Amino acid sequence: MAIVYHGELPDLRREVARLKPVLDARYREILGDRRAAHLAREADRLLGPKSFYDSPKTWNRLVGDRLKDTDSNKLMIACIGDFKVAKDGTVTTDKIKTSPAFYISDNGFNASASSDFTERPIASYVHEYNHFATYALQQFPLYLASIAINDHLKINTHPINIVQYARQLLESDLSTRELSARVSLAIFSNSLTDFYERSNRVLDKLVLESIDINTPLDWRNQPRGFNTERVGPLLVQTNLYGDPFFGSSDQEVVDHTIKWEKYFTPTMTIPKVVKFLESIKSLSVGRIPIEKILKKAESQKKKKKKLKKRKR
Repeated sequence: MAIVYHGELPDLRREVARLKPVLDARYREILGDRRAAHLAREADRLLGPKSFYDSPKTWNRLVGDRLKDTDSNKLMIACIGDFKVAKDGTVTTDKIKTSPAFYISDNGFNASASSDFTERPIASYVHEYNHFATYALQQFPLYLASIAINDHLKINTHPINIVQYARQLLESDLSTRELSARVSLAIFSNSLTDFYERSNRVLDKLVLESIDINTPLDWRNQPRGFNTERVGPLLVQTNLYGDPFFGSSDQEVVDHTIKWEKYFTPTMTIPKVVKFLESIKSLSVGRIPIEKILKKAESQKKKKKKLKKRKR
């Protein structure tokens, strides 16, 4: 039972139930029996009805996030605790707890990249579920690394508009060295986002072809590169393109992504980036159901209400 869906969209529920035997067999083929069994256990442990939302208002009310009606479908990772990063880039947080949840809706499918190549909403859900699969199987979820960087830089967008961010920093009183270090971290965050999104599309291709959906990957086996733009004293990297897995088979991409700590090598040797990457690999990540976070949040709300009544 590798893939599950506990949301409220009736058509998607029927489609997942109908295709589940085929999809489960395909996940076992791609991941191997041991990893597929681990994914099934984590899905059973972490995902329930409270893990699926088809209304931004409901999610925003419960968690206080900023989902919009125009947002595409997505896997969201709620974090308990803060990522603390020292000036030299070292992550000083020892452990953090996380909870997965999905925003899956008809509007979300229409806004998703999957709708560009298929009319079947299950493709978009499989894409987000594949993000969950790597989150469950990676020792340290790579997705959290870009979240940690963006939290440190106080940026809320993925990917980061590097040119705009660099221009904002130039208006501050930061030294050129610190400006360069922060922009380098932002560029590194974008390279991480590009890595896990493209690797996820490779996994999409392998999974979706089993249910007769073709995932176009025009960038596969194209030379890797980027554009540059000068912003004040800084020459910043923009617009990553090409294949970060050039020369690797689709199966190798999946295997190497799961074991990214061993295979991912940043092209940047900026000390702050190197320190960040090496230290975050040892951070302990707990995975708990979203219900636990919601119950804790509700309990805290009730306590606050009691305190207000006592003050009156």
